[in-house]
Amino acid sequence: MDIASLTRQYRANGFAVARGFFQPDLLLEVTAEVERVVQDVAAIAKHGRIYFDDESEAAAGRLASAVRCVFRIEEHSNYLRELLHSALMLDLVRPLLGDEPKADGI
Repeated sequence: MDIASLTRQYRANGFAVARGFFQPDLLLEVTAEVERVVQDVAAIAKHGRIYFDDESEAAAGRLASAVRCVFRIEEHSNYLRELLHSALMLDLVRPLLGDEPKADGI
């Protein structure tokens, strides 16, 4: 991955696509953790903290695949919180911002 190219993309567009940034094993771990959190949190989440694409489908099974957004998901997962603050993430974001990032939620 060429960080200089990503930095140019980010500065030109306000976003950059970092293809291949996460190794497949890490993506599997993240997916499993998100699914676990959705299953645990969906039943107890306060209104406005989790949104589903189809609320009727969500009420029936609360499937992770139906989730549109879980606000502050890292508050429910040490794994995701640690990933958010990991060297892997910070080493990517520092050059894009040109400053020390402050993670404020996933």
